[in-house]
Amino acid sequence: MLSQRIDQKITLDIRNINMVIKTNFQGEIESVNNHFVKISGYKPREIIGKNEIVIHHIDMPKVIQRRIWIQLHSKYNTKAIVKNLAKNGKSYWTITDFNVKSNGVTKKLSFISKSVILPNGATSSIKDLYKKLKSIEQLMGIEVAEKYLIGFLEEKNTTYGEYIEEICLLEEKNAYDPKDLQYHKPRTIFS
Repeated sequence: MLSQRIDQKITLDIRNINMVIKTNFQGEIESVNNHFVKISGYKPREIIGKNEIVIHHIDMPKVIQRRIWIQLHSKYNTKAIVKNLAKNGKSYWTITDFNVKSNGVTKKLSFISKSVILPNGATSSIKDLYKKLKSIEQLMGIEVAEKYLIGFLEEKNTTYGEYIEEICLLEEKNAYDPKDLQYHKPRTIFS
């Protein structure tokens, strides 16, 4: 049954509703907000303590996931387009702002992700790239997929962050404002 639903998309028309997840340094979920519960179908007791990878769809390229964690463990905020899997087996796409938080006393790091649903038309642009990255990962590994991603972005003379902002803005200029994302850090090819 789940394999039949895994490619079905949750139909949502909710913009500016922020789903929030807090994870520890290892990626274990520590808390979620009510919007996340409503959209994902998971109750807090079902998801807290689990690694955040359980909500990622199998179509999500590992190179993008790795990019997110490298940035966060380097104490840089970042953003990404993420395909997630709800409890009922249906998928939903988000534009997610990942923020590093440090406990002032112990300097213990945690991560807060703030997500909004990706505008419907924007998913087609990112699906092609993610499908290509997954294919490369399966055939040649994550390192080759990362080289492809870097070349793809360099060819467009953009960063990953700028690319995802562009595809979101092209679809619905007023539905998504990149200034809603909270980070403004030095640029790299991935920021």
